[in-house]
Amino acid sequence: MAKRGLFGIPGLSFSWKRAVGLTGLRLKASRKLGVPTTKMGIERRVGAMLIGALFGNTNKRKKR
Repeated sequence: MAKRGLFGIPGLSFSWKRAVGLTGLRLKASRKLGVPTTKMGIERRVGAMLIGALFGNTNKRKKR
């Protein structure tokens, strides 16, 4: 059986981090600094750096 949220309604949950604004603040800082904060984003960044080190930098993205 699927786990139910805080109010017993599937799909309805409460996040104190979003309510306080921590999620938005982290997202803004991440975009401004160019540093990923998620596990997947960090893995993607490290993988791109390793490939760039092995085969030369083929990443032609423009910086914002």
